[in-house]
Formats: sequence, structure tokens, C-alpha cells
Amino acid sequence: MNKYLIEMYNSIVDDELNFDYKINKTEIYFLVRHDKTFSSFRCHNLSFIPKVGDNFTIPYLRAKFRFDMFYVYDVHHNFIDDVHAIYISLKQGLYNSFWHQRLDEAQFKNEISIMDLINLSEADIKEKLGYRRY
Repeated sequence: MNKYLIEMYNSIVDDELNFDYKINKTEIYFLVRHDKTFSSFRCHNLSFIPKVGDNFTIPYLRAKFRFDMFYVYDVHHNFIDDVHAIYISLKQGLYNSFWHQRLDEAQFKNEISIMDLINLSEADIKEKLGYRRY
């Protein structure tokens, strides 16, 4: 196994095109978070990979979250052995490109930290950045 990893690393670093890395399985996971409520589910046979900003209506999540409108907040790809795992993070509501850009800017300027994004609600982050609560 170690020899295989070394060969794979050398192939990638050396820009060789003759290395054959096979992905035998793709797994897609949806991760949903609203305030302190979490849910996740695995999806089979999805015909496309959603991208950041795509909006969803998922009726069966209404019982847990009291709403069914979500948007893709983040997409993360993970390659482990021969598995391509895709983690799609969903947030409640509709996608707002201005707010997403503002969050990126706030992270870049160190106005908010990664821990803020993990621990604070969106309303708390807006308040920290100087936006009034409605």
C-alpha cells in the first residue's frame, strides 16, 4: 500500500499522465444545519452534482426543520481509496449571492472566524458584521 501511495504522489507531482487512479464508487451525502438542528442523508443515483447557490425544496425535512426550502452552501469532494465522497452542505432559505460574497469578504478580512461560522447562527453573524436584526 505504501508503495502505491508513493507512486501516486510521484505521478501527481511529476505531472505524469500514465498513472491510472480508478474511482469505483461515488457516494453523495447531504448535510443540513439550521441553528442547533442537524440532519444528514445519503443520496443514490443523483443525475447531477448540485453547485453552490442551487435551491432545493425537500418536503420530508419539513417535520424536523419546520421548512422545506434549502440552498447549497458548500460542496466538498473527498477521495478515499477508490471512493469519491461528495458532501453537500445545505442551509435554510434561498441563496443570496450578496450575502455569500459578504461572508467570504468577512473571512478574508478576519472580521469573522471559521469558529464563528460553525458556532454562530446566521442572524448572530449578521449582527457581528453590523447588520440589524429584523
